[in-house]
Amino acid sequence: MAAEAPLIARPEHGSRLVALAQQSGYTARLPLYRTVAAGLIRVVEHHRGTRVPWDVLNGARDRTTVIVLGDDDYRTTGPGGWSKAVRLLRWARVIILHGASAEPVHY
Repeated sequence: MAAEAPLIARPEHGSRLVALAQQSGYTARLPLYRTVAAGLIRVVEHHRGTRVPWDVLNGARDRTTVIVLGDDDYRTTGPGGWSKAVRLLRWARVIILHGASAEPVHY
């Protein structure tokens, strides 16, 4: 089975993401999506088994980009499950490591 592509959320996607999150009841990332909708950031939600395309990383220098590496799909693997994390750590200017369940206040 092919890996799911990462979600790359740009400002033009923000209001739709907010609406989908509200409709689905998954509101943990609403503050993050609202910030996308306001045009302040871009978000890449990196799914297990996918990679963040280099052109996305290269193009991220013009806007703050948040890359979310989630491990809450009930297939917990820990750091070993994110083989591309080392590349992302080298790329990042700032790193926020958050190791708890997703709640709106965390974003």
